[in-house]
Amino acid sequence: MKDTDKINLSHFQVLQWLQSVRYPYAHEGKNISKSKDWIGIPCPFCITPDHSYHCGINLYAKTIKCWRCGTKGTIIKLVMKLQRVNFNDAAMTITRFSRKSQLDTQVEHHNKKQFKLPLGTYDEILEPQRKYLIDRNFDPEFIQKKYGIKSIGPISTPGFANRILIPYFYGNQIVTYTSRDITNNNERERYRTCPEDIAIMNVDQLLYNIHTIRDIAVIVEGPTDVWRMGDNFAAMGSLVWNSERLILLKQCKQVFVWPDSGNREKNLWSILAHSIATIVPDVRFVELSEGDPGDLDTVTVRNFRREIFGRKY
Repeated sequence: MKDTDKINLSHFQVLQWLQSVRYPYAHEGKNISKSKDWIGIPCPFCITPDHSYHCGINLYAKTIKCWRCGTKGTIIKLVMKLQRVNFNDAAMTITRFSRKSQLDTQVEHHNKKQFKLPLGTYDEILEPQRKYLIDRNFDPEFIQKKYGIKSIGPISTPGFANRILIPYFYGNQIVTYTSRDITNNNERERYRTCPEDIAIMNVDQLLYNIHTIRDIAVIVEGPTDVWRMGDNFAAMGSLVWNSERLILLKQCKQVFVWPDSGNREKNLWSILAHSIATIVPDVRFVELSEGDPGDLDTVTVRNFRREIFGRKY
């Protein structure tokens, strides 16, 4: 067994460590993989100075690879190089900056739960759900493929009939869900979430679509707003704000908070924005004069994304 096999790298907080040693890194650039799992740093192994971030770090696999000099290996090699320490001291650094998140621990503890989707849940998009999506200018096949939505038929667990099931993922696992009524006969409970005694994780601990967030995030109200706006948008689903949700945004450099127009809970959204500002350096409030993000047309969405992210999506 190699010495590296004795060290658990899976929970090593790479970005926190780089910040502690004041070493620059970037999430994007011409020499950086477009995958959200990679960041780039100036390669410390290159013989001549690297000013273009050729050394990639895979944040998931905890490996490094320089596209310039060819150096590759585990993150331990980088720790030893940057801190000029031996293997044992590097291992201590790995341990010091390794931490299972509360959410990771919760998933491990609850994986034995009998998590089940409502009765009458179908993987395919049923005709009533298809019509609901088309009437709102959504492409059913695209939404299903990208967000993993399912249909709940007319015979189901009490309270869940005739809905679109909207799963929440943590890692590659469905940990809870919400559902959207498609009949318009239930305005008091348009959304109904997974019961807490069944869910692996509570909706109030997560942000919908959070896995697409990188250094810029836009927080909106509901999943349909995310469907309209795309990646880098995350939905609250509820206005419960807590440390679990806050820590999901810790890697962001900029966050936009965007409630629906006419929202009666503007004071709670203001509190939310101030909470995010405790860990994110740039937090801004966005507000439409009328309508919601989910109601915008394609051209407006494209222009809005270009204005925020600086490039065309």
